[in-house]
Amino acid sequence: MQSANARFDGTDLVLGRGQVTMASTCASVRAGKYLSGMNRWLRVNARWDRCHGRSMSMRARFDHTDPSFCGRIEGEVKTPSGRKTRFTATRIPECGNEIREPGEQCDGTDGTLFFGNCCNADCRVNSNCPVVCDFRRGFQCEGADEICVTTCSYGGTCAPRAKIPCEPGPVCDCSGEVTYASNCAAYEAGAGVSRDGACTP
Repeated sequence: MQSANARFDGTDLVLGRGQVTMASTCASVRAGKYLSGMNRWLRVNARWDRCHGRSMSMRARFDHTDPSFCGRIEGEVKTPSGRKTRFTATRIPECGNEIREPGEQCDGTDGTLFFGNCCNADCRVNSNCPVVCDFRRGFQCEGADEICVTTCSYGGTCAPRAKIPCEPGPVCDCSGEVTYASNCAAYEAGAGVSRDGACTP
């Protein structure tokens, strides 16, 4: 997960570049495990020596099974008395946090673009750059006149339907288990095509 805001129990938890803040509660402190070279959090281990006159600590891990790409963290806050409060925080969508979220075509250097500096400040892709689509993460093409041409590696790109030849005949998807009536039928289902012809056991 990159720099982002999250919220639990009405409190904003702000994760910056190696810094953690509980807005209106505890000031910013350095925390691990953060990879500065990649701007990525592995987990949050933070300690506040003075937070409203007392010390507090936090330990949290990201839910890597979350399909929204590290959109949720789970952990606990501990007070000096030893009282532990468990929490779950969900990320607040925001253009500019370097994580592509629903409604965005891109977000900074989030790894969802194949080449170059294609992402504008409003999280829209430049006109000469492709829009990456990925059914698994909920990123589909925005217009009805576009189709997501999916590959057998990672995701695909949005393309005008009029420019994609829909070849007749069955095709086998990337798993080698599902047969579709055509390549376009596979794309509509968010699947890539491994080869022409029906899948065989």
